[in-house]
Amino acid sequence: MSNIKLIIVSILIALILTACSSKVLNDPKVDKNPNNDNDPVSENTTFDLTLLDSEVGIKKYLIGEWTYDYYERGDVISKMIIDENLNVKISFTNTYSETPKGFYSGKVILNKIYASNDEAPDMLSIELEDENEPGGDFFFLHRSNYANKRVMSLFYAGNGNSIFDIEDPNGEYRETPDEIFFQKTTNEVSKEKVRINDDFYAVYWGRENNSLWLDDVWWQVNDEDLSREYPWRMGIYENDVYGSVLYKVDPQQVSEVLGDEMPIGEVYYIETNNKGEIIHLIDAHRKDWVESDPYEDGLLGEVISVLDQYQEFRSYIGMGMEVDFEGDPLIIDGNEYYELILGTSHEDYFVNEIFYAVDINARKVLVYDVLIDSWVPLKED
Repeated sequence: MSNIKLIIVSILIALILTACSSKVLNDPKVDKNPNNDNDPVSENTTFDLTLLDSEVGIKKYLIGEWTYDYYERGDVISKMIIDENLNVKISFTNTYSETPKGFYSGKVILNKIYASNDEAPDMLSIELEDENEPGGDFFFLHRSNYANKRVMSLFYAGNGNSIFDIEDPNGEYRETPDEIFFQKTTNEVSKEKVRINDDFYAVYWGRENNSLWLDDVWWQVNDEDLSREYPWRMGIYENDVYGSVLYKVDPQQVSEVLGDEMPIGEVYYIETNNKGEIIHLIDAHRKDWVESDPYEDGLLGEVISVLDQYQEFRSYIGMGMEVDFEGDPLIIDGNEYYELILGTSHEDYFVNEIFYAVDINARKVLVYDVLIDSWVPLKED
């Protein structure tokens, strides 16, 4: 009798679970596609380039959940969800405290600024319902596909602040990044193959153990003949393939190749062996800088030779920061230093960002800490 009861109970449980499952699948409140993406792609599908050729295609391209987690210090993640009507919801979360930093709703408007009438829109505007917070106007580009993700970059095109500004820890100032990387999960994969016994430039998008996701490009940072006045970051390289490949690093070269920090979205010069493994890697800005022979410039060369021992300095140069050096001595605690400033050049001005004081005799470096208004030793590698 007990066996019969057990069978009956099992049948009842199965019926209940089936009913619940049916209810969930048919409940209109349940989002069976969490990305709310009207751009379905089958497994092993390559990216559809035609999406970028029309306003209809771009709308389809934008729909879904995008994530931006490349903030300075990596402590804030932003999610942007765009639906089929281009309604947008944007949220910010602090990854250290796992507490929300803000939720905003609004609308995405597509515009043409430099695009002609027969071209697809080249700008999107985010108009928020909260009038106390700015949205912003942004040029946009599809950058690549890697690890089943699309990468889209936004470039701020307006004046004043935008919703994606970075605040300093004290909230005293806001800075708009030159390029904002959003990614969206898809089932798209690249059909590109690794390049064997080759040297080329590539953009770095991610790392898996000792392998790197790289998308080969044409490096043209020194090309000033841009036909349109787009933000400078939009023109530092050209890419018409949009497919990243996972390159292994030669086991003998792991410490050399992966020794320095690698910022997402930066261009690197790559050399591979007969297995398609990376045997040499250097960021493109730094390669140009080294080949320009900075050490030949007298006193500046001596100062740079000291700074070049520090990974922080090498990383900033690799990110494209430029040097401002006057050569006048600076006395700190009775010792003679030379001040070197790193910053970014704009069309009409230079923005000072990092201040170093270098004692070329003692080969000692100080960095200016704005929070405590004092010079402190630069952390060694």
